[in-house]
Amino acid sequence: MQDIALDLDLLRDGFKYQIGKDATSNHFAVLVNGLPGHLPLPSLILQPLLENAIYHGIERLSGGGRISLYSEAGQKRLQIHIENPVPDAHDSGGPEHRGNKLAQDNVSQRLSAFFEQSGLLRAGRENGLYRVTVSIPYGNENTDRR
Repeated sequence: MQDIALDLDLLRDGFKYQIGKDATSNHFAVLVNGLPGHLPLPSLILQPLLENAIYHGIERLSGGGRISLYSEAGQKRLQIHIENPVPDAHDSGGPEHRGNKLAQDNVSQRLSAFFEQSGLLRAGRENGLYRVTVSIPYGNENTDRR
């Protein structure tokens, strides 16, 4: 487990490497709004979700796309959102590719185990975007675990 700020730095570097072949059409935007950099987060929470946004999202778009990662911190919960455009049959050159939700299931299980059933993951499509939200307790003893 590591602080979320370090995790985000590693993800940015990995993302740049992964899309380096066509960096002009694919974008990774990190809009940090109230994200506490010291917050410990179990490993393999954000990485598989961002990889899904690449593989099932912007990589399949003919013109590339943007993945946005941003957060909202309240008094008791922190929500981390990952959004990417959803390709249609025209963009991807074939039928819709839904995946088997394995990464999302694994992340959901890690969140539940680490945050004692109060870590949640929600995912779905809305207005041409696919959005994944990680919701974890914030401002109590669960955020201080290492």
